[in-house]
Amino acid sequence: MATNIGNLAIRLVMLILLVSVVLDSASTFAQSDTRLPAINVLVLDYSAVSPSVLAAAERETSRIFAQAGLRFQWTDCPVRHSPDLSSACEYEPVSGQIRVRILPRHLNHNFQDSVSGFAVAPTYASLYYESAQRLVQTETDASSNISMILGCLMAHETGHLLLGEGQHTASGIMQASWDILQVQNALRGTLGFSYQQARRMRQSTVVRIEASLPGAIIESR
Repeated sequence: MATNIGNLAIRLVMLILLVSVVLDSASTFAQSDTRLPAINVLVLDYSAVSPSVLAAAERETSRIFAQAGLRFQWTDCPVRHSPDLSSACEYEPVSGQIRVRILPRHLNHNFQDSVSGFAVAPTYASLYYESAQRLVQTETDASSNISMILGCLMAHETGHLLLGEGQHTASGIMQASWDILQVQNALRGTLGFSYQQARRMRQSTVVRIEASLPGAIIESR
C-alpha cells in the first residue's frame, strides 16, 4: 500500500513538471535543449543506410522537432542479432516509445500511406529509402543531400504518430506529396511544423510520457 502511494506521488510530481515544460513556448525550448521532454525513438534500418548518413538524418529530425519543443533520444537497433544489441531493441515496444523503420522501397500493404511511407499508431513510423533517393536524384544534383531529405521524411512520418490521423496539409512538412519546393525548403532547413502542429504534438507527448511513468495504468479500449 505504501509503495503504491509512493509511486503515485512520484508519478504526479513528474507529470506536473512535464506539463509545465511541454506547454511552454517552443522558442524557449530551442534556447535550452535540456528542458525539452524526451521521446525514446528506436531506429530499425532495413535499407543498409550508411551510419554517417543515418546519424546526420537523425540530427536533422532532432533539429526539426526541437523547433517544435520536443527532444528525441535515439537508439539504433541492428536488424540482425548483435552482441552490442541494446536491451531496448530486444523487447516489444513500451508505452510512449516510437519505432522508426527505414524500408528499402514501397510495400504492398493495406496501410494508408504517402509517397514517403506510412505510420501505424501509436508506435511505428515507416519510410522508404527509395523515396529519399528519388527526391535527391530528381530535385537536386548532390547525393550528399540524402541525409537532409531522409531526416525530413523521418520527421514527416513520425509527425503522424504525434499529430494523429488525417494530418496531411496543403503545404509544409506534412504535405502528402513533395515537389521541388519541399525539397528546397528541406535543404535550407526551413521545412518544419506550424505553431499549431507543434502545440498539438507537445500535448500528445504529455500523454505518451505520462503513460510510461511508474505506476501508469493503461486502459484497454
